[in-house]
Amino acid sequence: MPCCGSLTRAPIGLCGRRTSWPRLGEPWSTASTSAPNGLTTAFAFGYNDLIAAMNNHDKDRHVLAAAVRERAEVIVTTNLKHFPDDALKPYQIKALHPDDFLLDQLDLYEEATKAVILGMVDAYIDPPFTPHSLLDALGEQVPHFAAKARRLFPSGSPFGLGVLLPFDQ
Repeated sequence: MPCCGSLTRAPIGLCGRRTSWPRLGEPWSTASTSAPNGLTTAFAFGYNDLIAAMNNHDKDRHVLAAAVRERAEVIVTTNLKHFPDDALKPYQIKALHPDDFLLDQLDLYEEATKAVILGMVDAYIDPPFTPHSLLDALGEQVPHFAAKARRLFPSGSPFGLGVLLPFDQ
């Protein structure tokens, strides 16, 4: 089942930790924090010495330390309270909710974001998705992004990977 984590990874790289995102329609509390199934601090090395110097919530200091070590600009998280501005400002890092991050991606990289959505639609057979049904499902986690992304897919238009392939016309 697809999730908004697939979208947050696609247009640009980011540094953050949500080791697995919940399946569509499931609450965020179902996400795992132990299985390496997404962007994790496992991709950052040499940050352990920085953890003690971080001033954010103690359970997420490793996330900020990894972001600092990797010179990240953004931490994408639903847990914004663990990343207050005063803890991030010295490192010129921002914390964004996935909805806000994806809205930024849509504004900055509209075609790439559209291609990722179409790729997700084409990747899922059971259950099958259309762009609109995928955005309906994503709307539970990232409602503002899902609403704004709908304009990329006018009703009645054919969509899928075949639209992107010139020999398939």
